[in-house]
Amino acid sequence: MTRLSTDGLVTTETLTTVTERGVSVVVRRIETPRGERLELDVEGDEATSRLDAIALECLTWQKEEAFLATVREGNGSVPSDGRAVKRDLEASSRSELTRITNEFSRVDVSRVIAGEREFLEVRAPKLGRAIALNAGALRSVGRLDQRAFTELLAEHLNG
Repeated sequence: MTRLSTDGLVTTETLTTVTERGVSVVVRRIETPRGERLELDVEGDEATSRLDAIALECLTWQKEEAFLATVREGNGSVPSDGRAVKRDLEASSRSELTRITNEFSRVDVSRVIAGEREFLEVRAPKLGRAIALNAGALRSVGRLDQRAFTELLAEHLNG
């Protein structure tokens, strides 16, 4: 793990890199005066996404079909055959990476190996829900804007 600090205000910790089918996503924990975030940085792509605990918890509510419908291929995401979203994953290896919290939510983030596939698992212990995303799915999540997360949250609260 690498630690970097900028002017003492922002701390960045590289947690892992999730790779599959030529897509690599560097996962970092970011701490700023405004809170904690999980950063998804797709290698070779200019887009970087920082997700707070609520956005991450929102992912744990999603079913594969809903997730794939939310993440459109036209936004530069990976085609659906390259995205994997799993629940109740039988892991051969699990490494706890970090916890992201705020006043509303808490999520635990782990790197999971299942067979020969690698996933980032986001678990919301308070809700008893978890979702595991491969590199393609992480890349797609990184392409979502705040409006998409608001829609996912509204669907859950209204549904």
